[in-house]
Amino acid sequence: MTEKLSLQLALVLPGVPDERDACIGRLTDKLQAQGLELVLFSLGYALEHLAMDRARHAMEALADLAPKTAWVVRDGIELDLPVDKLLRGDQVLVRPGQRIPADGRVLEGRSAVDQAAITGESMPVDKLAEAWVFAGTVNGEGLLRVEVCKLARDSSLARMVRLVAEAQTAKHPLSASSQSSRRCLSRWCSRACWRSS
Repeated sequence: MTEKLSLQLALVLPGVPDERDACIGRLTDKLQAQGLELVLFSLGYALEHLAMDRARHAMEALADLAPKTAWVVRDGIELDLPVDKLLRGDQVLVRPGQRIPADGRVLEGRSAVDQAAITGESMPVDKLAEAWVFAGTVNGEGLLRVEVCKLARDSSLARMVRLVAEAQTAKHPLSASSQSSRRCLSRWCSRACWRSS
């Protein structure tokens, strides 16, 4: 391809053969270098999209950690309510193996809670009365009565999902710079190829 371009440029460019050949050499070297830059920018763009897809899947997995309903005790009656209907001060029952529906404080019970998804701790943490628990964590073997301290939209889990979403939509300044460079390079290469044909 380079030889064909050099031959076409030789026919188009006037001048002394030695100067023309030097000019053609510099131009074809420049086109090759910028073509390589274009390939590298495109590769970076593809990797950026791959990372964004992974972040999107991670965000969806985080959102799936939250249970949809909770067993709430109101006026001595157990009600199965959607988590977004919980109020501060509500008491929820968390049975063994269930996910904790809201950030709150343990009122009664004792259990080991797996909170690896939220805090990164590899081992379950023992929870007693007055201990703080997080939405989306998994109750172990015991029954817990938890007082809701934060609404579902204000929980640690919801905050993590929001932060991931914000990070995903925010563009790094270099990303914008690489996009404008890619556009300039593609326009320049198009003009150079058009002029040479």
